[in-house]
Amino acid sequence: MPPEDTRSDVHLLPPTEFRLDRIATRLGASGRYLPVAHVAWLQIASPWGRPIAIPIESLGIAAPGLTGSVALERGEFLHLALDLHYAMDDPPAGLAAVPGTVFTLHDSHRVRFDERNYFDHPAFGVIALVTPERHATQPTRGSLRP
Repeated sequence: MPPEDTRSDVHLLPPTEFRLDRIATRLGASGRYLPVAHVAWLQIASPWGRPIAIPIESLGIAAPGLTGSVALERGEFLHLALDLHYAMDDPPAGLAAVPGTVFTLHDSHRVRFDERNYFDHPAFGVIALVTPERHATQPTRGSLRP
């Protein structure tokens, strides 16, 4: 079932609240990877079977060529769904793609709190960390780094 086009209440977090800084720094310093975006936000997961697609622009992501949405659902388990499209001006030679090719990452994973979750595609990937707020009345924290 594709995510619905309704909005969820999302609150962006400042960089001081990011939890994947060391990983983003190591990836950028490796020379093999180019971090495209690094964001963190608070939200309440939608009920299972009623996903709410959150446009990545609503999360403060304004990376050239990157569009799409994320959805966080909670039933018996927690699931993070990504529907991302990335057009690269200069794709790596190993991809045998022409400039401007749009690569799509459309995937949903069961995620566990406080564990890094990887969403892989030959052209790009996402490392996501979902952490619960420690107070029952607070929404779930999401962090995404394609």
